[in-house]
Amino acid sequence: MNPIKSRLLSTLATIFLILPLFILGSCKDLSNDPPEESGNLVVNLGEIQRQLGYATQSSGSNGRSDSVTVPGATDASNEVKSLLVGAFVVNTRNTPYTKDVAITDAIEENLKDELAGSVDYIKIVDLPTANDYIEFPYPKSELSRWQVIAVALNFRIKEFAELGEDTHEDSILYFGFSENFYRSNTIGENEQVAVQMNRACLTNPVKGCATYDDSLTGTPVVTAAVEILGVRFNANTTDFASSVSFPIIVRTSADATAAINSLKTVRSAITAAGNTITSLTVRSTHSKNTAESTACKALADNASATVAQLSASCEVQLNKITLAR
Repeated sequence: MNPIKSRLLSTLATIFLILPLFILGSCKDLSNDPPEESGNLVVNLGEIQRQLGYATQSSGSNGRSDSVTVPGATDASNEVKSLLVGAFVVNTRNTPYTKDVAITDAIEENLKDELAGSVDYIKIVDLPTANDYIEFPYPKSELSRWQVIAVALNFRIKEFAELGEDTHEDSILYFGFSENFYRSNTIGENEQVAVQMNRACLTNPVKGCATYDDSLTGTPVVTAAVEILGVRFNANTTDFASSVSFPIIVRTSADATAAINSLKTVRSAITAAGNTITSLTVRSTHSKNTAESTACKALADNASATVAQLSASCEVQLNKITLAR
């Protein structure tokens, strides 16, 4: 079996299928009451919702969100209805899990064990919600090293076992990890943890995808609506210069097909220049996302928008694929 990144999402789906076995027969939503051995952690739920296409409005002196504008499915995003979010203890790695981690057989088993053993720290949240954060327990032991994980679904989940039903086979739309490890003695009181959400493009091509496949020869994944700003390889911090012109504006399936061919061309040019590829990163924006800034959305129908304009006005996504060795 190839140790490639696309296994990450299938691994997550399998893990959430076995979680009910660790809830002592209970298939209801996880309790809001923290376990006795735990403290509390705050995750910026409002920021996660914004990344998923929900536009929030704040009022009052405390800046808390008092309403949520529900866009449904936009041209650049699929509608998310539930979120699994929580902390899980990591015992088998010296570096945090990321979306770029190649899932080998050993890592898959480790991730299953670590998430299953952390079920007390995972919650189900129905979206949209007017709350701009979620508070949940985390492991209190100073020896425990843990991360935050979030998985966004296209249906309102009530029981983890629902992920095993045929109708929910492709239910994971987005996923994300916190960037760092945490310990109970290093996290501040009520510290807010940010989670960068990523589209599940390699197993469930949702709207707005722009990424290479998980092998050097695989077909890239591109879906409307997205703007592709450029491609980087390995540790380079600048876009690779080739015959392909950027940005590539993707609004239709025909645009997506053309963009896929362009990404193939860039990849071929990189190898033709004598480079050995270990990773490929596609930079993209989503001006059709209703939760984007006003300046960004103003570029959505501008066929003459430049890479500089999109980079300055929109949130730039870095879709990095580390190739299997």
